[in-house]
Amino acid sequence: MFPFAATALIADDLWMLAVQEKDFDPIQVYENPGQYTELPFDKENGPGLVDEYMEKPVPRHQLIGRVGLRWVLFEMSMRIR
Repeated sequence: MFPFAATALIADDLWMLAVQEKDFDPIQVYENPGQYTELPFDKENGPGLVDEYMEKPVPRHQLIGRVGLRWVLFEMSMRIR
């Protein structure tokens, strides 16, 4: 259990992140790669990819990323500006 809430600020959106166990492997968890999109944590590509993701019809596939050695799942977001 983590004693904090992991978040990410991407452009004007604050995302809640669900930190996964260290042995999490998306290839083993999801039936096929089309069920998730990996979001790189960089200022150049991240905001544009999030915008593309949000324009897709609902229900959307899972947005995931890697922070250090851990995978995170993007959960709820809110516009802050």
